[in-house]
Amino acid sequence: MTNGNRSSVYVGVFLLSCAALLLEVALTRLFSFTLWYHFAYMTIGVALLGYGASGALLAAWERRLLAEPERLLRRVALIAGLAILVMLVGVALVPFDPFLLLPPLDIATNKHAAVSLSQLLYMALNCLLVAFPFLLVGLAIGLAIRTSPRDVARVYLSDLAGAGIGAAITVPAILLLGTPGAVLLAAGLAFGAATVFAFGRRKGVTVPVLGIMLLVATGRPLLRHLEFVPSAGKGLSAAYFSKDLFRYPASWTPIYRVDVYGWKDEEFTRSVSYSTVGLSKQYDGHGHRARFISHDGTAEAVMLEYDNKIESLKMLDYHILRTPYLLKPSPDVLVIGVGGGIDVLTALRAGAHTVTGIELDPVTVDIIKHRESEFTGGFPQPNVHIVTAEGRSYVRRSTDRFDVIQMTQVDTLSALTTGAYVLSESYLYTVEAVEDYLAHLKPGGILDVVMGEFNWHLNPKYPPRHTLRVVSLFKEALARRGLADASRHIIVLASTEGHALVPILLKLTPFTPEEIDRAVGFAKAMGFQVWYAPGQQIESPHARLIEGRPLGPELEDLNLEPTTDNNPFFFNFYRWASVPGRMGEISRSYTFVTGQLVLVIMLLFAVVLSLLVIILPLLLTKRADFAIPGRWGFIAYFLGLGLGFIMVEISMVQRYVLFLGYPTYSLTVVLSSFLVFSGLGSYLSDRLVRPTAAQMTLLVLTLALLLVGYLPLVGMLFQRTLMRPFAVRVAIAVATLLPLGLVMGMFFPTGIRALAPRPVFVPWAWAANGCASVVGTVVAVMLAMAYGFRAVSLVALVCYAAGVGGILSAQARGPLTAAPAG
Repeated sequence: MTNGNRSSVYVGVFLLSCAALLLEVALTRLFSFTLWYHFAYMTIGVALLGYGASGALLAAWERRLLAEPERLLRRVALIAGLAILVMLVGVALVPFDPFLLLPPLDIATNKHAAVSLSQLLYMALNCLLVAFPFLLVGLAIGLAIRTSPRDVARVYLSDLAGAGIGAAITVPAILLLGTPGAVLLAAGLAFGAATVFAFGRRKGVTVPVLGIMLLVATGRPLLRHLEFVPSAGKGLSAAYFSKDLFRYPASWTPIYRVDVYGWKDEEFTRSVSYSTVGLSKQYDGHGHRARFISHDGTAEAVMLEYDNKIESLKMLDYHILRTPYLLKPSPDVLVIGVGGGIDVLTALRAGAHTVTGIELDPVTVDIIKHRESEFTGGFPQPNVHIVTAEGRSYVRRSTDRFDVIQMTQVDTLSALTTGAYVLSESYLYTVEAVEDYLAHLKPGGILDVVMGEFNWHLNPKYPPRHTLRVVSLFKEALARRGLADASRHIIVLASTEGHALVPILLKLTPFTPEEIDRAVGFAKAMGFQVWYAPGQQIESPHARLIEGRPLGPELEDLNLEPTTDNNPFFFNFYRWASVPGRMGEISRSYTFVTGQLVLVIMLLFAVVLSLLVIILPLLLTKRADFAIPGRWGFIAYFLGLGLGFIMVEISMVQRYVLFLGYPTYSLTVVLSSFLVFSGLGSYLSDRLVRPTAAQMTLLVLTLALLLVGYLPLVGMLFQRTLMRPFAVRVAIAVATLLPLGLVMGMFFPTGIRALAPRPVFVPWAWAANGCASVVGTVVAVMLAMAYGFRAVSLVALVCYAAGVGGILSAQARGPLTAAPAG
């Protein structure tokens, strides 16, 4: 290649990699809405598998593909842009619903009917549509590396830098264009790469330029005609198909897809949501009309109609949400998770002195304060201050103290019962979070966490797992403050519905007899249930847990250990050994174990396909091509890198969430910085690192020092700088990622340079690395759920060390030589 051609390859690879990362993140947002959060993880796995399969494809058809590599690069990029467009249309039209894979349970036989073949085909088609663009991008990048193995540092720099910029532009792209629009932007970047490749050859520019012009002309009309519908298990799906419901145009954000919907007969809504759930039967007045803010098609936040007249909120005097205000008159209140505003209304009715409301989603805040202000009242009161922020991060940075900290159904029961959040980290529900809340209470202040819960009085088959885990968090937080006896510090009440509202109250000082009498008296007067109160003779799972007694056989297979910031999977209630015994629940409530089942399926899927696209082709490859000394050591090296890199990446995103304040900010800042710095490390490795035993050993020891010694120091720095402005915290985050990214970026190109005498083996290295990343994505989440994210980092280090051991063993077998001709 000429210097001009090489430059076009670098720029084209940059644009393709940028398109791929933008597409990957956008698809996780899209499938979080149309399917469930489990399938956001599957999207990442399928994308990485496409990358890995491209290496096997390149190796199997090497002679044909390498005949005219420059022309092929242009064609592959062009087809990738078209494939992205086809994929977007396909996922809108393919009626895949994951919960229809397994038909309903036959109660008489306690067996499921046959698996739905049509849904299996839809799932396979979905996976193919998603994988194909990534296979093409991977093929182009692998082709660029294969044709210039000695120039791999620059190609890999272009690849990682492009991916980093793709991560960085994801948030603004979704904000400006919406998630489907961001997918179209990814197609445009692929067409741009095809144009750049064509300029390098000085011909063939016309077709990709026409592709860009066609995309610009038809993109907006295409998006107007594509309808992305949530799966039937989501609450919003009814608004798409029922004549009784209405919905307003949606807003795509980097956090959620946000919709507002309700019943056309709004008088009917006086009998739903908080006008029924949590309300005493002693109330003989009218409920409030309601509308719903849907987040990703589910987890509805409820807006109650309010005319800004306190006297119109009489219903809330009879509501279980009133409980903490019986004990703290005229309080200063912090509401974490404003949602539709029910907690703010309750505090106002109770005579709160001030109300500070924290809401993660800016669109939700805009809806309740502006778009729906005629319905909600808009909260113009001077003592109400609503802030757009992540609740935990806000609390850590705040210097204010409150009489009541209120957190009601931040994750609603309708979403919890699907297992939708099993794979999601929740930093609002950890021991450290409770410690943060307690540190911001005034003397005698109350923390009130309200959970939606199955009422175990009515259905003993479903134990009250959410509220029991909250109690375990409270106990551990008290114990860390030297209060080993929690029995006088906790009160648990519950409404009487099958899906009950359960306030769990915590005080650092013991509840006084007067406070206990008020809470218990209110519950009895309103007909609510008392699940635990100090000094009361109550037999309940909560009483047994608080008092340190055995929980009983119905709870023995539940994981109720208190979650921590290192292992924040609050909604993961089952140990892996007990997963098979919960399969029968799947059709009754979609099961709490659904997320774990999806992970197991994904792991099997990744391992089997990786074997098909790597091991089997290797075994069928001509011995002359593959007969290099220590070939399995090289394979082990690139497998170790693929596993280790993705594990470190996932654990880093987790470490930075609280510091940066938003999960989305953590994802974009960490990914973009990490990938760009890794690309820079790749470039520097060409001058600094050679694949010798001494230098490879030094490289892995440096990585060990960073993961084991450096990152704890970073955590201390975060604690000291948490009060800094957001821009400063972003700069600190970027700076702290620099050394880790530089070191990790040096491994892959160093290994490729070791293969320079045998470039025919480079595609297999690319395939091994890509497929190991698929497996690593799943394994990282499974390890984090079982042992925490620190364990993920340590396992990643072991993978790197094992990989380096493999390449050193391979090199000890003898020097590589060029493959024999013919």
